[in-house]
Amino acid sequence: MDIGHILDGSPEPSSLTGVNFFGQQQLQQQPHQQQHGENADGDYYLPVPMTEFQRQLNDEVISLHHPDIYNLFTNDTLLLNSPELQNSLQSLFTNSQLVGTHPYLLVDHYLPPNLLLKDIPNKLSRTSGKFQILVKIIELVRYRKMEIAVISRPGKSFDIIEALLLGKMINYKRHSGSYLRPFKKSNTSYSTIHLIPSSQLDSTYFGSERFDLLLVLDQTFNINDPHIISIRSQSRNTQADATGRAPKLAPVVRLIPYNSAEHITLKFDKFGNDETLYTKNVIGSMVVLRNKVGAIPSELKPYYAQGLKLLTPWLDNMTSPWPLPDLPDIDTYSWPVVRKSMLSKPDDIKDEDPHKLKIENGVSSANGKDSDSVSRNNSIVNEDKLFPDEDNESYRAKRIKREHYSPLSGDSTRRDSFSFLAPLSSISLHRPLDDRRLLTQNIVRRLEKSINDLEIKSDEIQKLRSKASALQATHEETVDEMSKCVNKITALKEQIKDHERKSERQDSELNRLKEQVDKQTTELDQVKKLLELKKQQDNGNIIDKEEFERISLDKQKEKIKELEEKLETETAITKTKNEENDYMRTEYQKVSSEASDLAEKVTNLKTANETLKTKLSIDIVKLRQETFEQEKTMKAQIILELEIKVRNVEEHLKRLIESEKQNQTRSRYSVRSSLNSSNPRRTKSPSSTNSTNNNSRRSSPSDKETGNGNHGGSNGNSHGPHPLHNMTNSL
Repeated sequence: MDIGHILDGSPEPSSLTGVNFFGQQQLQQQPHQQQHGENADGDYYLPVPMTEFQRQLNDEVISLHHPDIYNLFTNDTLLLNSPELQNSLQSLFTNSQLVGTHPYLLVDHYLPPNLLLKDIPNKLSRTSGKFQILVKIIELVRYRKMEIAVISRPGKSFDIIEALLLGKMINYKRHSGSYLRPFKKSNTSYSTIHLIPSSQLDSTYFGSERFDLLLVLDQTFNINDPHIISIRSQSRNTQADATGRAPKLAPVVRLIPYNSAEHITLKFDKFGNDETLYTKNVIGSMVVLRNKVGAIPSELKPYYAQGLKLLTPWLDNMTSPWPLPDLPDIDTYSWPVVRKSMLSKPDDIKDEDPHKLKIENGVSSANGKDSDSVSRNNSIVNEDKLFPDEDNESYRAKRIKREHYSPLSGDSTRRDSFSFLAPLSSISLHRPLDDRRLLTQNIVRRLEKSINDLEIKSDEIQKLRSKASALQATHEETVDEMSKCVNKITALKEQIKDHERKSERQDSELNRLKEQVDKQTTELDQVKKLLELKKQQDNGNIIDKEEFERISLDKQKEKIKELEEKLETETAITKTKNEENDYMRTEYQKVSSEASDLAEKVTNLKTANETLKTKLSIDIVKLRQETFEQEKTMKAQIILELEIKVRNVEEHLKRLIESEKQNQTRSRYSVRSSLNSSNPRRTKSPSSTNSTNNNSRRSSPSDKETGNGNHGGSNGNSHGPHPLHNMTNSL
């Protein structure tokens, strides 16, 4: 045994089962991923590294958005009310994903102008960790004769993936866009890679291959999309077995860089319904972990150094457990930790985080906010120290020059919310909301989405109508051509009939001439016989007899010659007519076959036209139903708002009426007190007092009327029925 060779060589890694490489307590496995690599859905994560160039570019992307990150953490409501902040954070998230896939997707001037050069595949793999792992996987599956689908966003991603595959001995087929190099015949000894876009709208794949493996390169992939499920299940048994277990689908392997935006969102997707808190957790983790992004743990490095040969047993039997551990969970970070990370260089960030919080049931504290929110609100942040003037100037220059990545160009995000990182489960109009502006904005966003869907449907209907119009025009042109052909056939039939009649006449004339020749020949024979008889009877003048015979014979020869010439002429004419007749018969047969083909084409066009009309009517009915539902929803919302306004007006009127009544009562008391105080004091006798009292009793009604009149007239404050009483009664 060569002990030196064994000690000098790279060590063989042991089994990975039960080893914690990350020094962290894993909070919760993914819902579909169980311990020890077992997976019921066939969805696996393959950690990939990132090159130094990718890490530097990722840090530059995050640095460009420091002011927006500061605004996100210092103002809880700004995210919901500022579209500019939403777009900026969307640009940060998407650009970080592009860098994690390949830097050339974000920085155009680094992309080589010619992707067909010899050194391009090596250059592409050197600048991206995902492409390095993709090359290693290609080396493992090259001679296995497998059908592998590589799922990615279409466009530039497909160009650089195809450029990478051009330098490898493997078959590939591109199902979106055009090939960089003309397609060559496949080699049956190698596996075949299919480049399929993650969006079904951009896909041109209509094959029926049985895929053995799906490799996912970016987060635009959604495993629940119908076309992805179709790709995973095609040419497989879709029926459950006798034990009731679901059928096995093609396994999916996602290439995820450690501590990247993709890793962070995968771990936070299952926690929480608060959009703002969710966005803070994701952005904060991206900022704090940018120093660790793409860093492979030392325990896994031997496997990557050996070319991922530990995947060979799993490739032999893909129903066996996944040999690599699950991705580690991501901690939440408070604002002081994020701020410290923003003010530090990536190389100066330490792993010590006294403020790290573990996620428990989707929130970081009992009230759903950061634990340091109170201290953060009470403390004053020195913005001059955090963002000096020179840094602000350089940031403004960078922000002006940078390219904002729009979520509508290239691919759409997986979530339809104002927070671009908010889970879909958080979007609901039926759950209580603290801020009504969020509800209004959500309704506006959904209304805009409905309008966009309506416009798309209208465009589809317009296209169908245009297609139907084009088919109708083609149908009319075909009918016109067919009518012309029918007219031509009719004319040819008439010509054939004329030629047949002429041929019959010529045949009859030829027969008549033949009969005439036969008759003249018979007459000639008779004349010859008569001459012989006359010769026998007349033995006299032999010279006259011979002369007579000679003259008669010459005349008969001239007649015979004329008749032969006439016969030759008629024979030539008959031959010509027969040739014309044969030609016309051939033309008639050709035109008849063309007419039958055109009739069949017209029948097919009529069938296609009826199909399009049926589809158009169905789309029109669907569009009307959607429009009616939208109008119904909008009217119900308007009625609800009007009812709320009416209740508010009623309450306001009631308060006004009560306050008016109180003012009237106070004014009466004040007038009476003023009148009593104005009478002079004098001593009265009992009799006078009684008389006075009697007089006062008798005059009390008039005094009241007079007092009321004086109160209304002298002070000018007549308190009659208030107009609001009528409004209240009417309500």
